[in-house]
Amino acid sequence: MIMKGKAFFFSCTVMLLGAGVRLAAQSDSLLQAFRQLPRDTATLARYQPLLKDLCIDQPKIAVPLAEAAFELAKSLKDTAYMIRFREYYGIAIGETGQNEKSRDIFSALKQLTAAARDSVGILGALSNIAYTYHSQGEWDLALQNYFDALALAEKLKLDTRIGVLSNNIGIIFRQQERYDEAIDYYEKSLAIKTRLADSTGMANTKFNLALIYSYKEDMAGAMGYYQEALTLYQALGREKDIASCYSALGSIYYNLGKLDQSEVAYMKAMDYFKNHREQDYYLIVSYQLGKIYLDRQQFAKAASYLSEGLERARMTDRKETLRLYLRDLAAASNGLGQYEKAYRLLHESMDLQDTLTEQKKLELTQEMQARFDLKDKNNQLAIQELQLAREKQQKQISYIVAGLLLALGLTVTVFLILRSKTARILRRQNEVIDKALKEKELLLKEIHHRVKNNLQFISSLLNLQSRHIEDEKALSALRESRSRVQAMSLIHQNLYQDHLVTGVNAGEYLDQLIDTVLESYNVSRKQVELKKVIDPVWMDIETAIPIGLIVNELICNAIKHAFTETESGHLTVTLLNQGDTLLLQVEDDGKGLANPDLVSNSGSFGFRLINLLLEKLKATLHVQSKPGTSVTLVIQEFQLIGES
Repeated sequence: MIMKGKAFFFSCTVMLLGAGVRLAAQSDSLLQAFRQLPRDTATLARYQPLLKDLCIDQPKIAVPLAEAAFELAKSLKDTAYMIRFREYYGIAIGETGQNEKSRDIFSALKQLTAAARDSVGILGALSNIAYTYHSQGEWDLALQNYFDALALAEKLKLDTRIGVLSNNIGIIFRQQERYDEAIDYYEKSLAIKTRLADSTGMANTKFNLALIYSYKEDMAGAMGYYQEALTLYQALGREKDIASCYSALGSIYYNLGKLDQSEVAYMKAMDYFKNHREQDYYLIVSYQLGKIYLDRQQFAKAASYLSEGLERARMTDRKETLRLYLRDLAAASNGLGQYEKAYRLLHESMDLQDTLTEQKKLELTQEMQARFDLKDKNNQLAIQELQLAREKQQKQISYIVAGLLLALGLTVTVFLILRSKTARILRRQNEVIDKALKEKELLLKEIHHRVKNNLQFISSLLNLQSRHIEDEKALSALRESRSRVQAMSLIHQNLYQDHLVTGVNAGEYLDQLIDTVLESYNVSRKQVELKKVIDPVWMDIETAIPIGLIVNELICNAIKHAFTETESGHLTVTLLNQGDTLLLQVEDDGKGLANPDLVSNSGSFGFRLINLLLEKLKATLHVQSKPGTSVTLVIQEFQLIGES
C-alpha cells in the first residue's frame, strides 16, 4: 500500500539514509512523494539536506528532484532556495560527466546570484565553474576562477572556503609540476584547517603535502606527512583513506629498499582494497606485493598476486599497468620453471611496449614541435622589440638633428654611432635566429634518425620472428608487415640524411622502396624489369607516408600474384604532378585479374589499408586488367615542398 504526503517522504528518507535501499529504485517514488507535499517553503527546507547528499552520491536521481525543487522555489519567488537548488542541479549534472552543461548552469547561476547580491552564492558559482574546468584538464581557466573565488572568500572572511580553495589551487599546481607553489597553498590551507580543528581537512591536506614531497624525492618529508595523515584518518575511522596511506607508505619503504616494512604496509592496504571496488588502488597494491616477492625470489607468492591482478588489469584500459603485470608475471613464471607460459606473457608484454613506445614518440614529437613554435614566437617578439627600439632611436635622432642644426657634424656622428649600434644588435639577433633554426633542424633530424632506428629495429624483430615460423600464411603476413615498416623507415632515413627535413625526394624514395620490396621477396631486376616515370617533386611527409605504403602494397601484390605463371615480367611505376592532382599508377604484364571490380572491395588487410589511405589522400582508385593489371590512383589531398 502506497503511503501519502509527509509520512511517505520521511519513510523514503529513512530508507535511503539508514537502510541502504538502492536509490535508483526510489527515484520515481521520491519525486512523486515530493510533489504530494505542501507547496510551501517548509517543504523546501525539509527537502534540502536530502538533495544536498543525493547530488554527490546519486546524481542521476538528484537531477529530476533538483529541477522539481527549483520550479517550486521559483513559483514561491524564493530566490535563496532557487539559488540553492540550482546549485545542486548543476553539481548533479557535473557528477554525471556533463561538464560543459554544468558550467553553463553555474554561469547562469553566477548572474542570478549577482542580481540577488548574494556574495556567498557568487562564490559558490565561481568555485563550481573552476571545478568543471579542472575536471576537463583546462588548468589555466580553472586557476583563474579559483583565484577569483579565493579573493572573494578572503574579502568575506570565510575561513572554511579559503581552506578548501587553497587546497584545490595546490592540486592544480601539483598537476602542473609547480611543486613549490603547490606547497605554499597546501600550507595555507593546512594552517586554516588546523585553526578550525577540521580533522578531515587537515588529514586530506597532509596527504596532499606528502604526495608533493614524494614527487620532489624528499622521502623523509613525505613519510612524515603520510604518518600524520594516517593518525588523523585512524582517529576518524576512515578505512579507505587509512588504506591509501598504507599504500603510499609501502611505496616509500620499497623505494628505500625496506622490503619487510613495505610488505607490512601493503598487506594492511590490501586487507581493505581486495574487498572494495577501488580498482586503481587494488592494482597498485597487488602489483607491488608481487614485486616484493619477486625481488625475494618467492616466485609462487609473486605469481599468486600478479596473476589475480593481471585478470583485473585486463578489464581496464591501462596499457602500461597491464604491460608491467605481464612482464613481472613472466619473470615469476620463469622462476617456477613454466617457460612456455613465461615466453607467452613476455611476448604479449613486448607487443604492448611497442604500442606504448609509438604513443610516446608521437607525444615527444608534439612536445618538441611546441617548443620550436614557442622559440620562434619568442624570436619574433625579440625582433619586434628591436624594431620598436630602432624606430625610437631614429625619432630621437630626428629631434636631435632638428634641434641642433648648428652642430651638424656632431649630429651626424651621433647618428652614425646609433646606426652602427643598431646594425650590430640586428646582426647579433640574426645570429641568434640562425642558431635557433639550425638547432630546430638538428633536433628534427635527430627525431627522424631515432624513428628510423626504431622502425629498423622493429623490422629486424619481424625478420627474426619469421625464421621460427613455418606456416606460410603467418610467414607471408610477417613479411608484409616488415615491408610496411621498411616503407616508413625509408622516409625517416631520407629526412635525416637530406638537407630538407620536411620533404622527401619522390624519385629517390620510390627507387629505394622498390629495391627493398624486391629484395625482401628475393626478386632480382632481371626477373622483374622495372620502369619508372616519376616527376621531379619533393613530397611533404604527410603525403609521402601514405603514397609509400600504397606503392608498397601494390608492388607486393604484383610480385605475389602477377608473375606466378611466368619466370619474368615488367613492372611500371608512374607518379605525375598534374597541378591540382597527383596521378599514381602501378602496372604489370602478368596474368591479370578475372574480375578487377572485386579487388577494391577485397577483404584482405592490404586493400583495407589502401582504402584507409585513400580516404586520407581523398583519392579515387581504378583497377584494369588489359592483360596484366593496372592500378591507378588520382590523389587530391597532397602537399609538395618543391621541385628537385
